Amino acid sequence: AISEKNNLFKAPETYMEKISSKAKEKNVVDLDHTVKKNIYNLSEYLNKKPENLTACIIMHALANLLLGCYVLITGNFGYW
Repeated sequence: AISEKNNLFKAPETYMEKISSKAKEKNVVDLDHTVKKNIYNLSEYLNKKPENLTACIIMHALANLLLGCYVLITGNFGYW
């Protein structure tokens, strides 16, 4: 990333892995599972088709893209 001095977000150099779902039982969704396994498990748990669950993944990617565009257009790198 490139920015003027003191214009970047200051945070520890860590990456937090997180996952969220409606599943109240353990091992339905797990960070140690592959994405495919998590989608399959969650679709079985919710009694829905797997293709109906991919929208949340697509929306997350879209939100990141829009935030990136906003930051590049406005130059407000504090959000990045």
